[in-house]
Amino acid sequence: MAASSTTKAALAIMAAVAVAFAAYQAASVFAPLVLALFIIAIVWPLQQGLQSRMPKLVALAITLIVIVAVGLAFASLVVWGFGRVGRAIMNDAARYQALYDNLVTWLDSRGVSVAGLGQSISTSDGSCVRLSMRPAASIRRWPSG
Repeated sequence: MAASSTTKAALAIMAAVAVAFAAYQAASVFAPLVLALFIIAIVWPLQQGLQSRMPKLVALAITLIVIVAVGLAFASLVVWGFGRVGRAIMNDAARYQALYDNLVTWLDSRGVSVAGLGQSISTSDGSCVRLSMRPAASIRRWPSG
């Protein structure tokens, strides 16, 4: 039984949509692959020119120097990025503390106690004791005296 042209066109459209959706979902795989192919396309003529004009050892040395320079550039970008994130966190520490305090107040108003999450309490003799999240069985009790 021969398929009509309408059926073939519908199947072609569905296949195109399926391929486009698959490519969209695999973008995290295809993006580095396309970047690598782009770099190869740019560097290939340079490599051909270097290979025809100088010995292989010199070309290898130049290639290694370029690779190290690019690696250092990316490493400096990573350090710079983490520095900015750390600086932003430190600048907003007061806001984060206020959000935490609001959350603790909200949870306490609903009957959820968060007193053991790193807070400290004052004892009857005036000393300050830091609470921990350890189970009660692992807490050592020292004799007073």
